[in-house]
Amino acid sequence: LERPNNFYFLFNDHYSNYQNGNGAFLTVATSLDAKPALAELSLTTGKIERKMLQKLLPKNYVFLPRFCLPTTEEEIIVVGTGILSKAGKFLLNRVKIKA
Repeated sequence: LERPNNFYFLFNDHYSNYQNGNGAFLTVATSLDAKPALAELSLTTGKIERKMLQKLLPKNYVFLPRFCLPTTEEEIIVVGTGILSKAGKFLLNRVKIKA
């Protein structure tokens, strides 16, 4: 998502890319542990901030960034789908994109 001062990147990420409080990387059992994430790139400073959006989707759902739509300058609708669902269950949720 392009905004006047920032770019926002929405993607699926794994907990293994993050460290716990002791500096050890978190472990991932399967790809079902993927969770939505947001990265904010400041166009003025070049600084990148990342955060997990783990509370947006329940377990066994994967993020569909291509179908996310901005509703305002600071809010988007995100879309997720059930990984194990044969019927193709989908979820919509609103999120503030300020990282």
